[in-house]
Amino acid sequence: MEDKRRREESEKQLNDEQASMWQVDFRNYTEEERRLHEKVSKINRDNQEFLRKQMEDKHSGKVTKKMNKQEFLLNKPLLKEINEKKKGTVAHSKMGDNESLPAI
Repeated sequence: MEDKRRREESEKQLNDEQASMWQVDFRNYTEEERRLHEKVSKINRDNQEFLRKQMEDKHSGKVTKKMNKQEFLLNKPLLKEINEKKKGTVAHSKMGDNESLPAI
């Protein structure tokens, strides 16, 4: 009879400990989710403000059409590739035009 009572008390104590751990885990999870939500919201607000500024600049005429030096250096390999492809396409289309002409 005494063993049964001790086992029940031991089980109750273990259940209470587990419930306590679950409460701590739930608080930690909730706090982390809140933190992540705030971080995403801040990023979204920053992006929104950036896009609004871009639109205002575009409508006010402040936007320049040329890339600045850093943008150009960053995009240089891509621009080179695009130019090479354009040249290849133009040369190919010109050769194709010559081939379609009848030989004299």
